[in-house]
Amino acid sequence: MINNHGFQPSIIKEDEHYILGDGLLGAAVEMNDGHGWGLYLPKAELQRKNGLETMNCTAYGTLNAIEILGRKKYGARFQNNLSERFLGRVSGTSRQGNDPHKVCEAMRHLGAVPEAFLPFSDEIKTWEDYYIKIIPFWIWRTGQQWRTTYSFGHDWVFLPTDSIKQKQVRMKEALKYSPLGVSGYAWAVRSDGLYEKRGTDNHWFIVYDYVDGVKWLAYDSYDNTKKELVWDYDFGQAKRFTLTKNTTKAEVSSLGYVPFYLKSVFS
Repeated sequence: MINNHGFQPSIIKEDEHYILGDGLLGAAVEMNDGHGWGLYLPKAELQRKNGLETMNCTAYGTLNAIEILGRKKYGARFQNNLSERFLGRVSGTSRQGNDPHKVCEAMRHLGAVPEAFLPFSDEIKTWEDYYIKIIPFWIWRTGQQWRTTYSFGHDWVFLPTDSIKQKQVRMKEALKYSPLGVSGYAWAVRSDGLYEKRGTDNHWFIVYDYVDGVKWLAYDSYDNTKKELVWDYDFGQAKRFTLTKNTTKAEVSSLGYVPFYLKSVFS
């Protein structure tokens, strides 16, 4: 039996999804050599605490990457602690977890809110507490305000048919633009302290740096959040991200379309 930590693989649709190298995302280089994201790592937040496993790794990994990218680009002006609870809830995360493309699309359509608005506080000890049934209107509106302030984008870094060597080349290129959301196996460590893959992907986390030919540097939503992975780690899926502050602030909608988007998420 696979010990699932919340990752459900996406079905990559080459004719619909953006893929690194297709020119559709419009990404700008942020790190010329792909190194340096480690200077902007956020405060560690765990997806499992108070005796509750949230299965929300896809939100934690995605928001960790966005918080790093936002801090690098906008510094103190960027709200650097966003709510994983909100993103997990609006993207339809279940007890089996979620698929990262679905989570990214939920963020693109519904935005993000500060952690303080929907935190994983010590009072939350059950699944029902965490995945609040009714989100107050003002929180929805805050998400829409974030969405009109920032444009968020994402694409796949490689295809399932790519070899490990091809994945390595594409991941190194993608790290010039953002930290990467990646899927892997949680967690198997060798005697030298490096983590390796010993099973089917069951977790979503980020890769933020590498030592070429030696190891990948990862940031996680479990204890010992900084991890080092073997160089030939065979990541199953990976996403690159963009975040751009809009120069003209659009008016926040009445949220009339939100129920229609949510219906597609939960159907």
